[in-house]
Amino acid sequence: MRDIIAWAALLFSGISLILSLRTKRRQDELMSRQIAAHDRDVQAALRANVIARVEKDDSWSGSGAQWRVVVENKGPADARHVELEFKSPQQLVPASELGRKLPLEVLPAGEHITLVASRTMGQPSKYEIMLRWRDSEERSVDRILVP
Repeated sequence: MRDIIAWAALLFSGISLILSLRTKRRQDELMSRQIAAHDRDVQAALRANVIARVEKDDSWSGSGAQWRVVVENKGPADARHVELEFKSPQQLVPASELGRKLPLEVLPAGEHITLVASRTMGQPSKYEIMLRWRDSEERSVDRILVP
């Protein structure tokens, strides 16, 4: 009888050992994935985040509203070599304005530039805007917006 109890205890401890080793391996894999996801989130939080928006300024005292395109870096890092291109056949910002202000060598974090826009009747209400910049890791980032 004692032998049966000893063998049962040995079998039980062997099964417990195997299950605990499997659980530890799964925990290690999960921890590695969580660390990798955290590192990706930290890296993403340290990058430039450039956006563009079309604004209407009703406070202008002339014969109509003043339109502008605001290009802003909402990220915590500087954006370098910032370019803007309209994908629509008609441009909202005159070529002379684009040529004078862009490409921008550096758009610091939290800063923006304003481009004077020219909107007339018959132009589309939405424009595809291609933003291109280099982030702190010197990766090229392209973003298409339809503000």
